[in-house]
Amino acid sequence: MRRQWPGKTRTELVAHEDWVFQWRNYQMRRKAIVNDWYRDRHELLNKCKEVCYEACVNSELEHAQQEHQTAQQKLCRVLYEKVRHW
Repeated sequence: MRRQWPGKTRTELVAHEDWVFQWRNYQMRRKAIVNDWYRDRHELLNKCKEVCYEACVNSELEHAQQEHQTAQQKLCRVLYEKVRHW
């Protein structure tokens, strides 16, 4: 570094070197935190999508079961009336 800054004293060069090390360390930590945040956000959104999909499927299944039960009850009434008239 003395070649790059010949007018700087050793203490200034050491201070600058420490500052550069701290800056790089800060940048690496910041990048890691941001990447972790993006990963966690992506995982959370995927979990939300799965929960919504499962809720939708369960709702459709319940609706189909209700329709089937209603149809069975109607069929039972019709058959009961036929047996009653017979």
